[in-house]
Amino acid sequence: MPWRTGGLPTPKASTPGCRPKEQSAGRHLEAQGNRLYTAISHTAEERYQESVQAFPDFYQRIPLHMIASYLGVSRETLSRIRKQH
Repeated sequence: MPWRTGGLPTPKASTPGCRPKEQSAGRHLEAQGNRLYTAISHTAEERYQESVQAFPDFYQRIPLHMIASYLGVSRETLSRIRKQH
């Protein structure tokens, strides 16, 4: 018996809330791409400044060793950067 095309609902049409999940995944991929680009093309100081502007209260709630890891620097380097600013 040959397969017939058409007549079967697509996953997008039959799954409620599929669109918001797709949009969320798209935003996540875009953010990952931006973060990778920033990690490659910006200095540690520039990455620090951008993250402070994007997440002002982030530095009050998260331990510094985790922030250093997020920025791709050592804790000592992060301390030097913070001291300068």
